[in-house]
Amino acid sequence: MRCFDIIAYWKEILGLSKGLVLPIAFGAACALWLPDAAIPGFLCKILGFTAVYCLSMYRWAMNQTEKEMCFGWAKKLFSGKPAPKP
Repeated sequence: MRCFDIIAYWKEILGLSKGLVLPIAFGAACALWLPDAAIPGFLCKILGFTAVYCLSMYRWAMNQTEKEMCFGWAKKLFSGKPAPKP
């Protein structure tokens, strides 16, 4: 029988939720202070929220392995080394 550590699970979940505070605040601020005039305004809100969400998750919710998976390809691409041959 496999036993789960519930306390460790919730600590992990709470650690991930740190990355959601800033996007939620940004979304609330946009909803309160920026008008929904037309499609361009809506798209600007969406792009802004997406950027804040991605940066927040990268900074506070991802561990080093996940960060490497996201941007490891760019480091390999721009390092100047030739690609390995199969």
